[in-house]
Amino acid sequence: VSSTMATLKECTCGARDAYLAEVEKLDAARRDVQKKTAGLVALREEADCRIKTAQQAEQVAHQEQEVVKEDREKLYRGQQACEKREVEMGQREKLYRGQQACEKREVEMGQREKLYRGQ
Repeated sequence: VSSTMATLKECTCGARDAYLAEVEKLDAARRDVQKKTAGLVALREEADCRIKTAQQAEQVAHQEQEVVKEDREKLYRGQQACEKREVEMGQREKLYRGQQACEKREVEMGQREKLYRGQ
């Protein structure tokens, strides 16, 4: 009976040791999964941060494009206004020169008339 008990004890101890070894393996696997999960969470947070930074940069770039577009439109409108003023000034200058020429002709005609009457 004692040899049977000893055999039974050995079997029980062997099963218990195998069970404890399996539990230890599972705990190690769980710790490994937790480390990997923490690493993935950190990577996800970093990726979210980079995405947010990229979106902000894109928004700033879009705003800058709008400012440049508005500035170009202002410059274009200013250039058009300047060209319009140049045309108006040219027309005024032509009118002024025409008026001067007309006055000169009137003076010449007056002098001719005086000469004609004087003869």
